[in-house]
Formats: sequence, C-alpha cells, structure tokens
Amino acid sequence: MNKQFLILVLGLNLHAVTAYSNGEVTPACTSMTPNHRNNPASILEPPYRVTTDVSNYTEGQVITGL
Repeated sequence: MNKQFLILVLGLNLHAVTAYSNGEVTPACTSMTPNHRNNPASILEPPYRVTTDVSNYTEGQVITGL
C-alpha cells in the first residue's frame, strides 16, 4: 500500500521536478536576466553592496569581504 501511494505521489508531481537536460535556458542566457513569469524586476536600490579587498584573484586565494 505504501509503495503504491509513493509511486502515485511521485507520478503526479513528476512535472514539478523536470529540468532542462542540457542546462541551457536560451532566453535567460541571451539577455542575462531571469524570465520569471508574473514577477516584474525590482527597480528599488539593493539593500546591500558586495565589495572585496582585491579585484583579481587566483584559485585557492582567500578573499575578504569589506
């Protein structure tokens, strides 16, 4: 009984876990903006700013946020 219920639930929700098999979402990659429906982009100033102590870094280097 439990296995059948689990299979039913997974089967009904399969569409929710599908993804782009090649990892590419062409419209977002072209414009570099997310394409979320019904959620317009915010025009507000971000509440934070991310800065670092260096502008170039190498692999393994520790970067400190300011």
